[in-house]
Amino acid sequence: MDPHTIMYLTVWGMHLLYALYKIFHTPEPVLKSPLADVPIGGEEVLLAFAGIGFLFSYIFAANANLDYVQWFIRSGGNLKLAPDSRTERLVAFVRYGPLLLSGIGVYIRKAMDRGPDPWRLPTVLFSSLLTTLSFPSFVHLDGYGVLAWVALIPLFSVFFRSDRKAIVFYGTVYGAFTSTLINFWLGTFSLVSLQVIILIQGAFYFLFATVCAPLLRTVQPPYRFVLTAALFTLFEYARSSGFLGYPWGLMGASQYRWTAILQVASLTGVWGVSFLIYLWNAAASELVRGTGEGTLRRIGKSASVVSAAWPGKSLSGDRLYWLRGGIFSGLLVAGAILYGSWVMGNDLDSAGSSDSLGNSTVRIALIQQNTDPRKDEYRKTFEVLRTLTMGMLVQGNNRAKESGRLGEPVDLVVWSETAFVPNIRRWSREDPEKYELARLVRDFLTFQKTLGTYLLTGNDDYEVVSGEGSEEVRKNYNAAVFFAPDGSILDVYHKNKLVPFTEYFPYEKEFPWVYQALQSFDVHFWEPGTEQTVFQHPRFRFSTPICFEDVFPYLVRGFVRKGADLIINISNDYWSLTPVEGKQHATHALLRAVENRRPLLRATASGWTLYADSYGRILAFLPSYEEGALLVEVPLPGYATSGERFGGLLELRQRGTSGDYVYREERQGGVDPSLQKDALSSPPDRGDSEPQGMVQTLYTRYGDWFPLFCGVVVVILGVMSFRRKHPLE
Repeated sequence: MDPHTIMYLTVWGMHLLYALYKIFHTPEPVLKSPLADVPIGGEEVLLAFAGIGFLFSYIFAANANLDYVQWFIRSGGNLKLAPDSRTERLVAFVRYGPLLLSGIGVYIRKAMDRGPDPWRLPTVLFSSLLTTLSFPSFVHLDGYGVLAWVALIPLFSVFFRSDRKAIVFYGTVYGAFTSTLINFWLGTFSLVSLQVIILIQGAFYFLFATVCAPLLRTVQPPYRFVLTAALFTLFEYARSSGFLGYPWGLMGASQYRWTAILQVASLTGVWGVSFLIYLWNAAASELVRGTGEGTLRRIGKSASVVSAAWPGKSLSGDRLYWLRGGIFSGLLVAGAILYGSWVMGNDLDSAGSSDSLGNSTVRIALIQQNTDPRKDEYRKTFEVLRTLTMGMLVQGNNRAKESGRLGEPVDLVVWSETAFVPNIRRWSREDPEKYELARLVRDFLTFQKTLGTYLLTGNDDYEVVSGEGSEEVRKNYNAAVFFAPDGSILDVYHKNKLVPFTEYFPYEKEFPWVYQALQSFDVHFWEPGTEQTVFQHPRFRFSTPICFEDVFPYLVRGFVRKGADLIINISNDYWSLTPVEGKQHATHALLRAVENRRPLLRATASGWTLYADSYGRILAFLPSYEEGALLVEVPLPGYATSGERFGGLLELRQRGTSGDYVYREERQGGVDPSLQKDALSSPPDRGDSEPQGMVQTLYTRYGDWFPLFCGVVVVILGVMSFRRKHPLE
């Protein structure tokens, strides 16, 4: 049975069970005290499930327009979809429309009858929407980052006046809806990815809310806003770790355009930025709570009603307690902004200042071919890559001659993840006269030798190892292959962190039925790499986190600690069919540049291809879903000097459909000839150990210490509250 039918029958079954319950159950009187704790209504649960079911079906309908999905269905695959996305979305409306309309009607009627605090579910959903819009989204490609500073006020306000069961329910609803809305593009990643993210993230939020509910009910102002921020920051770290780790939608990433506040990440990682956002929202929620308390007093409500709404606070107490959190959080946010402005303004971080051309720079060409590697159009894709690359090399050579600069016009050409799909290791050993893929690999290797420079490309790789007994086992990897100018392979990196359930499932023996179910939905698995490879170019070192690896703080930090001068991500996000995914991906990756003070470069199949400095400022990018290339000059960490300016940017972009390419050079100041040295001079050999003599940020050196600090804060506040309620005799 396909997932659509399973979810649809589940939602209908829940409605039928609830209807039978209402028929045979005698309702109890409802408490009508303003803002008092009220039980969760069954209509709320049904409406939430119907809403998730509809969102899933509506988003998943995008697969109906994909040729390879329709081929999978025609070949007997375990899936049923309409012939096109429009029809499939109409089916979703027909299936869930009656449930949603009836559910909304019943909920409104029940809310009116309930009296106290009837709109908690819409309030939580509103918070989910605000959180979604703070990131690049289907509404605005750049996102409204400022919304992050108010997005959680509705959610926290509901938490602060709800009982434990309600906190668990509303926390789970918020997590499920937010994860679905932010990650809507996962509907076309694979046939199971959207279902997996809804289930896993919903389960994570359920467990988190279950743990934090007693603490939120126990710890009262003036410490609860600190507890809330620490809990949510710790949760971000927890859901980003382990096999199921998925650090997407971290609140700190929503501030990618506000680079001043991002700089605190060099001390705390992205977790510090998220903490500030959570702290401000929690303090503002307490402010709303205090204002509501005062309003009730002014309109003459009794103190007992207020105590029921907000237990633990007497009206005769300090009426300004709720202002303290706002002042404290405001000072911390202001301090973070001042710190970031001071660091960037004074160019204090010598480990890769972006505003410096420095004594040693490298020229790197980033190629964006705008093709779908999933389609068997390998020859066409290669021709596009070749055209873009040769055009960039020719123009780069001309610019180098015009400027009189020393050295090669381009030090490195970077192609995206799986830009060249045929397995080079395998097909280079086959007869080109017999196999088309072998001919294509031969043509690629011949072309690569004519470049006269280094090339990095995404590709499949494999190795054959001994299995049980005498059996040989082939392990397939998602890889980045580094070529020398003479055509030899210098090194290969195998992707370490794979997408759980859709790229990797290590529990085949423990859960064979899950493994078989995933394969029935055309899921193909890779093996995870075990080495954090640092590629050695004659002039610099770099590492290439593949695809979503660049959103994992610990992983990129590991590359930098092994000696990487540059972070060069290669990704294929074409499958998402929307620029939103590529934009979200890049904005999360920008924090890795700030955390480690290393320039970030991204070469993608369809976007966002960009160059960002070590402060997370985007200096160059290509529009999404367009063919193009960037030639950027990047100062190497440890060699940049203050006072010199970023030199030049060469952009190659296709205009229209004529096939013509337009080159543009942007100048942002010149280079002092007295400071310019031989561009071919190599940085000192640092060996294979941790970099010596290079500036490391606090985060690079000590890692994810800040979430652990938040955990200590949670424990201290919990113990303090327990001892206050249960003093020692």
